[in-house]
Amino acid sequence: VVRARENDVRFGLMLFEGGSICAPGEVDVAAAVGSADQIELALSVYPNGGTPTAATLAAARSAFDGAPPAPDGRAVVVVTDGAPNCNGTLDGSTCTCLVALQADCVSMPENCLDDEATIAQAQALNAAGTPVFVVRLPFSGSFAPVTDDIAAAGGTVAAYAADEPTAIGPAIDEAAVRIHACRFDVPGASTIAVAVDGTAVPRDPSRADGWELGDADTLELFGDSCA
Repeated sequence: VVRARENDVRFGLMLFEGGSICAPGEVDVAAAVGSADQIELALSVYPNGGTPTAATLAAARSAFDGAPPAPDGRAVVVVTDGAPNCNGTLDGSTCTCLVALQADCVSMPENCLDDEATIAQAQALNAAGTPVFVVRLPFSGSFAPVTDDIAAAGGTVAAYAADEPTAIGPAIDEAAVRIHACRFDVPGASTIAVAVDGTAVPRDPSRADGWELGDADTLELFGDSCA
């Protein structure tokens, strides 16, 4: 996917990795044109197993805060096979535990579901003009809906389900197209009418074909209208 679009999209990469199982992601490859070789090399590492999503989204927001403006839009795309965890400040005795025994969360709160902080970080990114897309790889357990909540908080409706390896590429590719061509800032607009090539486009809350607001300041086209 990166190779196909590396001359049109500035791809960067962050990974859940580091010296401990819950080390938050860092910018392994800075967003740039022509970054496919660097990203391929960076992906050769083996992950430690934790999913510190909230902390990594916070790190992504900090990285974007220090970057120059992106006139054509920018986004975070989270690709994950697990529910967010790794928040050691949670109460292991009352949290939703991601492992079999609650006692394992009491002894190690990092095993708790860290959905609230992750959703808050996705909301903060979207509020700053950076939507958060989520690609959900095959999930274990019943926590897959959490990825939809993260995507909704990030202003992108729902996660893409990539249950087969071949589905990962199209999901990221569609996100790249939506970022570049189908999202528009409409700050402070009280009345909105949309037309594409002179043809009126209806508002569509189902987000199948038409337009809808991702948040109060962002309009997005879907379906044939986006195409």
